[in-house]
Amino acid sequence: MNSDSGGLEPISGNHHSGARQFFFAPSMPLRGHISHYTVQLRNACELPSARPLTIIPDASGCLVFTVNHGRVKPVFWGPNSETHQVTRDFNTITLRLLVEFLPGGAFGLFGSLPLHELHNSQCLLDAIDPALDRLFRCVVERHYATWPVLLQAVDDVLVRRFGAVVEKPLLRQVLIHASPLNGSIRLNTLTDMTSYSARHINRLCQERIGVSWKSFVRIVRINEACRRISHGVADLRTLACDLDFHDQAHFSKDFKALCGVTPSDYQRNPSHFYAEETKLCMNLPGRYTR
Repeated sequence: MNSDSGGLEPISGNHHSGARQFFFAPSMPLRGHISHYTVQLRNACELPSARPLTIIPDASGCLVFTVNHGRVKPVFWGPNSETHQVTRDFNTITLRLLVEFLPGGAFGLFGSLPLHELHNSQCLLDAIDPALDRLFRCVVERHYATWPVLLQAVDDVLVRRFGAVVEKPLLRQVLIHASPLNGSIRLNTLTDMTSYSARHINRLCQERIGVSWKSFVRIVRINEACRRISHGVADLRTLACDLDFHDQAHFSKDFKALCGVTPSDYQRNPSHFYAEETKLCMNLPGRYTR
């Protein structure tokens, strides 16, 4: 499969019911920016569903190219801290390519535009960056009939795009400290760890991640809870303790505030939700498992 994908490595990933999907790691220069690529192909056998899919917030951002009957629609989903719903349309699309960014990874895609300006928004790419929209439309229109070639072409464009982005070492420290097991770390504790002011850290988070430190930490922990529930964890009281919540009531309150449902509701109906577990596994060595 490597040779068919232009050299990009196939990896494991999430699965939608009824969808034909493939997941690929980005090329090495992009692994600090992009979690993975998702290629969705039309599945004519899937029955239309009246129930939308609820996307769990991950504060990361996603660039989406949907092709239908030869027409290309490029959309950028900004870093989100609220659930949103999407239609299960795998029986109608020709192809969809998703560029799934890591937290903070989308900064630089639109020059120096702060990501908080795109927080909780879904924008046509043309409305944000007309020149980039034209470039990507040209690439997608030329190659969508052979999606492995398209995948490599999009990766090549993004390598050039992010080549000039200057990494902030402080952001790397912030992402490391925002692990699921460090969810109780307060901002003033983080300032002591990094020697930067709370104001400076929050400004960096808003600019490069799109949300505040406090919001990001909650998003990371709740996504980890979703991941563990999806992988079979049944005891929610123990899960709350493992993720360092004060008690189960605090866990349920934070979970519902972010996901719109309680942990037990999520546990009963996991197929109604989609959580991108690979995006928020920044510190796990198996993110690019083949």
